[in-house]
Amino acid sequence: MQGAMANMKLADDYRVNEAQLYSQIDSLKGDEPVIVDFDETLWLRNSTEAFLSNVSPSIWVAFWLQLLGLIRPWRWASPHNHDHVRDWIRVCVVVMVAPWSVWQWKRVAATKAKDYLNRPLAEALKASNQPVFVASYGFQFVIQPMLDALSVSWPLIVASTLRSAPSLRRQGKGAAVAKQLGLPAVQRGLSITDSKLDLDLLAMTRLSALIRWPQAKYIQAGRKPMLPFVYLKKVKRPTESYFTRAILGHDYLLLLLVFSATSSTPIASAICLLLFVLSYFTAYEVGYYENDRLGILHEAKPKVSKAFSELGDNFVPIVAWIFAGLLAIPAAILATEVNGLRQSFVGGMPANAMEVWLVFMGLLVAVRLVFAWFNRLPEMGRVVPMLILQGARSAGYLLLFTTSLVGILFCLTQALSKWIPYVVYRFGGSRALVPNHLINLLLLLSAVGLLSASGQVNGIWDHWHTWLLLGYSALRGVIELRKFGVYLKPYSGSES
Repeated sequence: MQGAMANMKLADDYRVNEAQLYSQIDSLKGDEPVIVDFDETLWLRNSTEAFLSNVSPSIWVAFWLQLLGLIRPWRWASPHNHDHVRDWIRVCVVVMVAPWSVWQWKRVAATKAKDYLNRPLAEALKASNQPVFVASYGFQFVIQPMLDALSVSWPLIVASTLRSAPSLRRQGKGAAVAKQLGLPAVQRGLSITDSKLDLDLLAMTRLSALIRWPQAKYIQAGRKPMLPFVYLKKVKRPTESYFTRAILGHDYLLLLLVFSATSSTPIASAICLLLFVLSYFTAYEVGYYENDRLGILHEAKPKVSKAFSELGDNFVPIVAWIFAGLLAIPAAILATEVNGLRQSFVGGMPANAMEVWLVFMGLLVAVRLVFAWFNRLPEMGRVVPMLILQGARSAGYLLLFTTSLVGILFCLTQALSKWIPYVVYRFGGSRALVPNHLINLLLLLSAVGLLSASGQVNGIWDHWHTWLLLGYSALRGVIELRKFGVYLKPYSGSES
């Protein structure tokens, strides 16, 4: 902490305004060099992001950049300093999957250079007649064509290549510049940058300027259109592991227990259900986006993350529907090979797959309509459509697949056990305290017990699937008792 505070103080010592910077430039004499940063200093954008944004088709690049953003491989490649490798990994991947990107950049580099040139700074440097050198952590193949287009004799003495980028970051810009110009020359000169990453260079030069230009903007590439689950991760639930914990760890696991466990083709069923779940929640994100957008417009205290204002415009509902439809195609085809598909789907495999796809897409449309109704109701009234939405997340798959009677009951009790905490929340309570797994266990035991006592269903307790689902529910309920159990203890002592 003390080291960080010291760096902040050191950075503030170098901070100047434009008038002070131009005064420093005017004070230079002889061959005292100027070492100027490129990104967001000499050029008012980030060159790496500009290169990535220029690649077409944009949706192809967005796919890879957002996938990298979700996986974040730089956490493993450089655990202590992600900046050393983050941009390098992103650029390397894009160049590999879109090798035409370098050619595309060369076509627009001249126009881009002139559009975002920091003209006041460039004119001041030209008028000074001092030797000017450009040093950047950006990529040489991106920056050099722009410098060439500006018709200036300012050499690019430090820049990254696809091979050297990580080592340059580790070495530091100051050491790299000193290696090119010699330490004595650097010590006589002026360094200009907007970045605290260049503190080592700022500490070397006689005159130093850390300055943020108001016209400079950092615009991250590949944000639009958002791919499946990016909105969920970055905007809707940025502090939760919702995809792994809720979608895979809860919804998908339940579907495996209900449907795949009773199928004679469990592996095909599991893969098929995974694709359907991914498709389902890809379309479901449209409802999440609409919920945030309408919440800001109509609610007094909308529960919307701060990321919505920055990233919300990158979500394109039609793209989400396209991905949902595409993910459902292999799922529907595979469903025809699953033992457990409803017998109502008859005919050859192509006809079956089309029927399955249409039924599933019909489910998604119906859920979307209910979600739209939910988003347009006052908060208290939302408890009604929420019951339907919770039911569709598990029981909706009964339109496609068969299971045991207890499996059907389990789908319904799961929906109720997820709905009850929402009702508590909307009526002023805390859903965090509601033991929904215990509620599910009690509801399932009650439903199975009533059916057994009615005498209308024979052998329900003899079916292994009954015990599998009851066992799972009991296990989750026991785990939940570790928190809820304190409320089951009687009062101790006498009341006053």
